[in-house]
Order: sequence, then structure tokens, then C-alpha cells
Amino acid sequence: MPDSGYQIKKLSGIRHLVSGIKFSGNMYKIQLYIAILFLGLCSSSYAQMFEFSPKDASKLPMRRLLVVLQEEQPEMLNRLKKDEVKLARYKALIQYSNSILKKAVLNFWRAGQPIRFVTLEECLKISDTSQSFITLEFTSLRQNENVQLHHLKTDTSTIYEARRELMRRKEYGFFELKLIERFRGASVYTFVTPSSAPNEYDFITAVQFISALTKEKFLEPKMTSKDYEQLIQQDNKKLVNRVLLADTNVLTKHGKSFDYIRQEYDSMGAYQLSDPKGIVEKIYSGDTNYAYLNIVPYIDPIARGQSFLGTGGGNINDYDKTVYYIQFILDVASGDVLYYDKSQENIVNMRDWKKYLRASKEKKEKEKPSSESSQQEQKKPEKTKTLTPQQHYQNQYQQNQY
Repeated sequence: MPDSGYQIKKLSGIRHLVSGIKFSGNMYKIQLYIAILFLGLCSSSYAQMFEFSPKDASKLPMRRLLVVLQEEQPEMLNRLKKDEVKLARYKALIQYSNSILKKAVLNFWRAGQPIRFVTLEECLKISDTSQSFITLEFTSLRQNENVQLHHLKTDTSTIYEARRELMRRKEYGFFELKLIERFRGASVYTFVTPSSAPNEYDFITAVQFISALTKEKFLEPKMTSKDYEQLIQQDNKKLVNRVLLADTNVLTKHGKSFDYIRQEYDSMGAYQLSDPKGIVEKIYSGDTNYAYLNIVPYIDPIARGQSFLGTGGGNINDYDKTVYYIQFILDVASGDVLYYDKSQENIVNMRDWKKYLRASKEKKEKEKPSSESSQQEQKKPEKTKTLTPQQHYQNQYQQNQY
């Protein structure tokens, strides 16, 4: 949902690309077309945040979910064997990560599939013989370059301190959703967390976000990114009835305070400043009056068959240097995405609060029915009740035993 300011930047970029072209006639038109096409790819590609390939999505409905738990990596054990303290911390971290992942999935995975927890070794064996599962894994703990993780302790305060530091370094974590037969290969979908440190806030966010998207793909495999964006836009109106929880670690200060938010996000939009630990507690409470704001980097699949942490502009060589971010608001109770927008910064500023309020107000105003239309609406026959993902899965499972 880019705003008019973003469109102006895009047009400015087109002028920049073509300003040095000396050709005339048809050659100039060709160069201009290429420039516009390239910028169109860059500007629209952030919508891929919601993209599965149609072929992969069609395989989801009859699959069960395998959640892959972490094991101690031999390379790390060998590296840390001379330091008992670091070795103990590393082992504790693996246990902590598995514990919070189990808790998050059991509480917030709502896409309908039966869930099974397995070790990496078990998953690899299953992948050789089965096509009946999709897998979900936080892969960062088994990346050899993640050498700093043994510094982390598993008490909450230290974990979130580490999270802030790794966010500053732009060392991200990765949740990967895969088809079991391609477990050793490319993912169906990748969600990037702001930090490679395992923590409840990022784990819950990832599980809720992936679950919400998978649920829609599960019910309608042919759903496009545009279809999903429209669903989110329809839910913008729910922001009016939610208290918005915001992590102060990602909010801009004006002067030395956050008082400006009260002016930008007026009485129609209630908010509450918090931190990851406080937001986690509120999410687990399931309070239907709350939503929470988060901001994450994301991976763009692009036409050349590559992936990159997205860029806000520049040439192809800049793709691995600049990062796109997505701001989104999730409903605490349902986990549904109520709002999203692109950002070139990993921080929320004044104009972002205006966007949140404008989105909720505009949607609410557009949906106010006139008295005549209200009467007509009352005369419409009731729609057939929509099946839940669980009911949908059970129906298909009974028809296609495997």
C-alpha cells in the first residue's frame, strides 16, 4: 500500500535512470521502457511478502505439519568443548529454542493441519520416503556462521538484550516453510526475523504471520498476493477497535519522548507503549481488544530466480546491500494481519502513525452503509457458513485417506 510520496520517488528514479541517455527516437523509447520496467519490478516486488508459488500452494491442503526441533550441532560442540560455560549456554539455548517454538506453534498455529514435532534427524529420514508433510523450522541455530549465539543466556532479559544488539548488526533469523520432499532444498516460504537470537516475541510473530498466510492458501490455493493484500485492506477497519501495542525499541523519539504519538494517533486510535516481553504476555492472554505492531526485514523473490534482502532502489548490484522492511499489525487474538506497509528503515516514525490512523479511518468511513442499503442488506439471504481450516482439512482427509 505505497502512498503518493512513494510514487513520487519512483518517478524521480525513472528520470535519474534516463537522464544520461543520449539516444534518440526508437532507441530512447527502448531505454525508457527498460528503465520503467526495472523500477516497476523494484517497487512492486515487496508484495511478494505474501507469495507462494501456485504449484506449491496447491500441495498444501492435504499435508500435515512437521515442526523441526533443533539439535546440538557437532561443529559447535567441538568449537566450544574447551569452555564449559559457553558449552553449557549453547546447550541450554537449544533447549530454550525448542521450548518456545513448541509453545508458540501449539498456541498460534491456526492453519488447520495436524501438528507433529520431530528432530532434524527424523525429518531427514521422513523426507526420503514421504510427500505427506510440510515442515516449519527456525534454521538460524544450525548455521555455522552463527558463532555468537553461545554468548546468550536463556533468561528473558539477556535474550532481549541480545536481540537488540543483533537487530543493530542486522543479523537476521530465518523461519522456513518447506515441502517435505524438498526439505534439503529451497523453501516454499521464508519469514525473516529481526534477530537470529531465539526469543518468544519473534517466534510468536513468525508463527502467527506464516499461519495466517498458510491458512488462506490452504483454503484457496489459487489465492494471489493481490487477493491477500485486499483481505488485509478490508481488515484495516478493525484497527479502530484495537489498542495498538508498540515496542519502544523500534519507535522514533522526538526530543526525548514519544509524546508526539498522542497527537498523530488521536483519540480514535488507542495505543500502548510496551516492550517485547510485555507484548508477549498480552498475546498469550488472547485479549481481543489488542493488536500489536512489528517491523521485520523480508526476502524478495525476483524474476531472475534469485532471492535477496530487498532494496529500496539503486541498481542490481545494490540488492545485497540495502534492506527492505515490512511494518505490519497483527491481531492479538486471531493472529490475522490487520495492516502492512513497506519501509526502508527498521524504525517507526511520525508519518507511519498517520498511515495507521488514516487506513483505519478511511476503511471505516467507506463501509458506513446508508439507511437504504442497510435495509437491502437485511433482506439478503444468509450466506452458507464458512468452514474453519480444521473442518476443511477433516473433510478433505476423509475423502482422500493417505
